[in-house]
Amino acid sequence: MRLFFGVVLVLCGILPACQGTRRAQESNLLVTQSLYRDFCDLSGVSRVTGQTQLWSAETVQFQINELLRQPKIKNSVWSAYPVSYLKMTAARDEARCRGVLRSNDAFYARVNDLLSDLMTRFYVAEAGACAKSDATLISNGGICTLMARMRDERFDSLSAAMASTGLYISSHISLALIAIIYADDFWDASPYPETHQNQRAWDQILSARVMRLRTYKPLFDKFNGFLADNIATVAQALGDANLLNGDILRFVAGVSRYVPFKSMMFGRIRDEAFAIALDLAGKMNPAEHPMMIIRNGRNQINYSGPRMDFVYPAELLLLEQRGIEFAANRENMFLYRTVLGGRAWEEVISGSDTTP
Repeated sequence: MRLFFGVVLVLCGILPACQGTRRAQESNLLVTQSLYRDFCDLSGVSRVTGQTQLWSAETVQFQINELLRQPKIKNSVWSAYPVSYLKMTAARDEARCRGVLRSNDAFYARVNDLLSDLMTRFYVAEAGACAKSDATLISNGGICTLMARMRDERFDSLSAAMASTGLYISSHISLALIAIIYADDFWDASPYPETHQNQRAWDQILSARVMRLRTYKPLFDKFNGFLADNIATVAQALGDANLLNGDILRFVAGVSRYVPFKSMMFGRIRDEAFAIALDLAGKMNPAEHPMMIIRNGRNQINYSGPRMDFVYPAELLLLEQRGIEFAANRENMFLYRTVLGGRAWEEVISGSDTTP
């Protein structure tokens, strides 16, 4: 990232037409370095969840483990998704730096970093708050609503993990994308003046940001194959946590035979999530977005925690329902329990002192 902005600044030092914007670009670069350092350059663990800096890979693992240590989540079916998520984020973060999810384009890499960061930190925050409240912080959708359904309908471990995946790649990812579109600090640190706050009317700025984010879609799509290729990672994580009955290889083979989670199927839901995010950004009020806060007239990401009483717009709620249905419909859930080794709610909580 620094190399990219360095090239821009060097060129402006040579070309007279750029001289007038050099100072602004240098200021943007300073903001970029302080708020959005390259994820792959970060190291160490931060125990402060409200920091504005991106979570490092070590911090991601630490914070998910902290979530898993919560009494209401530990040794319960509610742990199934964070258990698998712990392994998946480790694989994701490795792939972002040295694998198929890496981008050599500075802007796309920054979008990738912020999207992953928002999705992880807000999932951890929401799931933690929901567990502490016994999933009573319920609006009309979202993580708390799904956790309450898991409890009331006594989901097995695989159904819980897969339903959570469906929510994560649908409404959760849409909200994170919309937050990126709204985040003034992020765009003011970009090399695209038309996206900066107060350059034009809000609807024009919003349109410019949406158009710019649309070009990120090819890198966004690379996650589809990554998800499909890491079903074995999920199985291994659930098996290691004693959340899977039977053989892990049987689970992987069974998924391929009975529930074909192909890249195309993941892509269908994520395509909808991406399209709905770009559309809803122009319809929602940034002040009402669960990940945002307004400070001094600027739309900023609310790193201190999500707004838990957010009411999901109809489009987002339908998307979430389709995502959950895709991943954990009744037929799939029957297979998860009877064929693929999902452990029943009672089996999982039998070793716990706390019953959700």
